[in-house]
Formats: sequence, structure tokens, C-alpha cells
Amino acid sequence: MRKNISLLLEEAKSQFSGYTALYAYRLMNLCVKADPVSLLSIEINENGRIINIETVANVSRPDDYHFEIYPKTEGALKEISKGIVGSHPEFKQEIKNQNEEDDEENQFLYITIPDTDDDRYKALKDGVEILSDECKANLDFTFSKYSAKIIEKLEGGKKEEIDEANEQLKELKEQIEKISKDYKEAKLKEIEESHDAFLEKKEAEKDREEREEKAHNKNAGMSMKLFGEDDDE
Repeated sequence: MRKNISLLLEEAKSQFSGYTALYAYRLMNLCVKADPVSLLSIEINENGRIINIETVANVSRPDDYHFEIYPKTEGALKEISKGIVGSHPEFKQEIKNQNEEDDEENQFLYITIPDTDDDRYKALKDGVEILSDECKANLDFTFSKYSAKIIEKLEGGKKEEIDEANEQLKELKEQIEKISKDYKEAKLKEIEESHDAFLEKKEAEKDREEREEKAHNKNAGMSMKLFGEDDDE
């Protein structure tokens, strides 16, 4: 194969991979769990200078659904909070104290990833489809662009040579599409599992409330008997 065609195929592969990496990053920012990657998009304003969160805070992840964010400098908490709202308004923020002293120096942000309730479940799945369609459009565009470039470079060449180059381009695209499909399926599985967990929690809460109500009614009935309210007149 001609060297200029090999270089074109390498360029196409790089662009295919770039779009897929962007797709994966955006999927990670459809937060179901406390994924550290989601914090990369947060921009903090420090005296007019935009910096990332790790510059001004230490971050820990106590479990799958929470972050703890500890400012490195006094006064940074407010800007960190604003940066989180700008990037992830769905995150639930709570200011907590590291100890019993109620002052700003001991405060940190406790971040909770919302439950995947029915509304959020639909929004997340819709988000996956939008990102998937965008990724597919980018891959299709890249394929068409480089297919045209191959024809241009091989103008006047043998049809077999053009077909071979286009077949390799097609294979590259199919490989990347398989990777993208795996990303999508993994994200949808994560969303489904989180929604199932929410439904289970909701059902358990309903069962608990029903048991408490039955116990309350039973105790109320016993109280009436004790006070003679069931006695015949």
C-alpha cells in the first residue's frame, strides 16, 4: 500500500479514537455513581484564574455515591461549591464540619450523587442516546471525509487499490464502533442497576411504613381496650 494512503489511515484511526474517547468521557459525566472523572470538568475561579478542583481541594470518595471535598485554603469553599454547581448542578451539596468547631477552617463539602429515580432514569437514558448519536455522526463524517481523501489520493489508480484502502478504513471504523457500543452498553447497565436499587429501596421503605402503620393501629386498638372503650354498655 502506498505510504500516503497508510498515513491517511493512521490519521483516520486517530480521529476515530479521539471521538470515542470524548464519548467515553461524556458518558462518565452522566453521573450514576461518584466517578472521580466527573470532577475533571469542574472549573474553580481563583481570583480570576480558572483552575481545576485538585489545585484547591483534597477529594476523597467514602463510598460509591459520595465525595468529600476538603479546601486547601480558607475561603475556597464558596468558589468550589459554585464550580460544582456549574458543572454538575444535580449533585447534592452539604457543608459539614471536620470536628466540633463550627468555623470555616474546619468545613468541607459532602457531595451526594442523586438516586436514579424514575425521572432521572429517563433523563440519563436520553442523555446516553444523545451522546451516542453524536458519536455516531462524528464517526460517519470522519469515514466519509477520509474515504473521499483516499479516492483523491488514488485518482487514476487501480479500482482494486481504492477498494482495498476503503475496506481498511471501514474495518477501522467498525473496530471503533464496537468499542463505542461497549461503552454504551456498560453505561446503560450501570443506569439500570442504579434504578433497580432505587426501586428496591423505595419498596423497602413502603414495606417499613406499612409495618409501622399496622403496629400503630394494633397499639391503638390495645389502648382502647385498656381504657374500656370496647366494653359493652
